[in-house]
Amino acid sequence: MQMNHKERIKYKVNMLFRVIYVLAFNVYSWYWLYKIIWVNQSTWEDWANWFFVTCGFHFFVIDYSKFWSKNVKTISDIFNPDTE
Repeated sequence: MQMNHKERIKYKVNMLFRVIYVLAFNVYSWYWLYKIIWVNQSTWEDWANWFFVTCGFHFFVIDYSKFWSKNVKTISDIFNPDTE
């Protein structure tokens, strides 16, 4: 994949925000699971809501191709546009 300097910077910034978004969602998801289990008197609707939001995020929002590629060995490889 040939990119000029501006495209490479745009790619790296985009991937940075994607990584932050994924990590933030995971922390948020675990926080709500903690609240459902120990803090709130939860109903089945709370469990169903947590499950469907979490599954929906993981299956429909996240593009795993870059994160689970066999060519990605370190976190810096995620930001490298030449790694597929």
